[in-house]
Amino acid sequence: MAKGYIKLIRGDAISELAKYPDGLTLVTQIALRARRNGRLNVHGLKVGEALLGDYRNYGMSEREYRTAKDKLQNWGIATFKGTNRGTVAKLTDSSIYDINIEDIDKQDDNPETDKGRTGDEQETTNKEDKETIREGKKKRGRFKKPTAQQVVEYAKSIGFQLDGQYFINSYEAKHWMIGRSKMRDWRATIRTWKYRSVKDDDRNFKISGSSRADNTGYPDGVR
Repeated sequence: MAKGYIKLIRGDAISELAKYPDGLTLVTQIALRARRNGRLNVHGLKVGEALLGDYRNYGMSEREYRTAKDKLQNWGIATFKGTNRGTVAKLTDSSIYDINIEDIDKQDDNPETDKGRTGDEQETTNKEDKETIREGKKKRGRFKKPTAQQVVEYAKSIGFQLDGQYFINSYEAKHWMIGRSKMRDWRATIRTWKYRSVKDDDRNFKISGSSRADNTGYPDGVR
């Protein structure tokens, strides 16, 4: 098995997810099993993908497993796709785990990467994996502040109603800091706001321009 590591990223996203143990367990399993490179594998997984389904091995019942999958997908943390091999999962929120994707240049220098593939299959797979890795590097690049319109549009795309200018003002006042750390991914922060608000559905919580922020930069009631 190839050596590597996964890195848990300290922040609000993991603090909130830790309150839901089944969700944290499943996210951790995805991070541990995710493919770090595009080398040939028996399951045909792409970079970042992990094979799940053996939920009993990580202490979950079938019901707990299915519920955790639904919640993680609804919160925009991971995607799941059923196949005849099992469930193929992939983390879509980079603010919880760094799965340590291998550098593409190192992959190109390793002759075992392409062993056993046909010419067309090798070219297509390598191209897809390179694009995935480069996209991941872009996401981890220098932080760029969003506009209010970008905030509104992204929130809408994940089924969340959010006042874009309120979001901008909240973090401008804090110099785009979350605690003691510089914000890395504003989309991930919006997803955190969303699943905090989902927990308050029973109180019919709704974010609006008139909401007041507490000292964390989040609207009152978002916990």
